[in-house]
Amino acid sequence: MANIEFRVKPHGILPGNQMVEFCRDGVFVAGIYPHEDGIRMVSKYMDGVEHELGYPPAVVVQLSKVKERKPTTLRELGY
Repeated sequence: MANIEFRVKPHGILPGNQMVEFCRDGVFVAGIYPHEDGIRMVSKYMDGVEHELGYPPAVVVQLSKVKERKPTTLRELGY
């Protein structure tokens, strides 16, 4: 199973608000933000959305696997 982590961070655009980063194996996969009508989830890895029946209503958003990439910046290369 992948190492999954949630990180609470200050919102970069809405001062005074927070957002949640969802990371898998240390890689940012999705962000959860406040929205005027509730919450907004943003991810380039979104595969599908599944509505779960029951109470309370829930939405399951499937996120595709993050493809491994080679380090490209000096920081990533350890310099």
